[in-house]
Amino acid sequence: MLRKSYDSTYGMEMIHFRKKETVTHDELLKGVLKFETELEKMEGVVFHCLVRNYSGVYAHVLFVQQEKDLEAVQQLLNKSDEQSSLFYLTDELSVQRQFHKIHKTDFKVPDFFSCMECGTFSLKPHKEWSQLVEISDYLEKEYLYRFENTQAHLLGTLAEGRGSEITFGTTLGQTKNICMGYFDTYWGRELLGMMDEKDLQLDFWYLIA
Repeated sequence: MLRKSYDSTYGMEMIHFRKKETVTHDELLKGVLKFETELEKMEGVVFHCLVRNYSGVYAHVLFVQQEKDLEAVQQLLNKSDEQSSLFYLTDELSVQRQFHKIHKTDFKVPDFFSCMECGTFSLKPHKEWSQLVEISDYLEKEYLYRFENTQAHLLGTLAEGRGSEITFGTTLGQTKNICMGYFDTYWGRELLGMMDEKDLQLDFWYLIA
């Protein structure tokens, strides 16, 4: 994990990938730590960590001040001058990138979290983004921040007009339980009611580096 500053962030990049079958977990972790030593020298980077889900997929979670700051990071990820670089450790065909433009004024990465819930979706026809933001604000006040486990929450926009809803939590068990509680609370149901259930994808990630 690397935290360069407590500055406000413009967006969050998630880069999903699988390691090559011949690469051990320890080799991957060593490569990530080396990657962070280079990342620390770059302007515009606020925070980086590595997470994993139950399917064995890894993801870089990277917060930046501006979207243009990601260009230099991508060049570093593609660096192939050493066998220990992430280029040689990653299954290239598995890589998927998601940039989440954060829709929250002055969002800062929380001091501590060990896991995150990330849902991506499309809005139902005739639903407006402004409605979603208003419902999300109420959900935070009336539900999410009543739990000590909730460290941060945000809405983001992805490419092609899709959206994201992300929660950072203290423990994975509590975070999953709180998320499933959306069905039992008014503002949770209102939020879910804005989303096209056919295009709703939900995943939970836990911190490993």
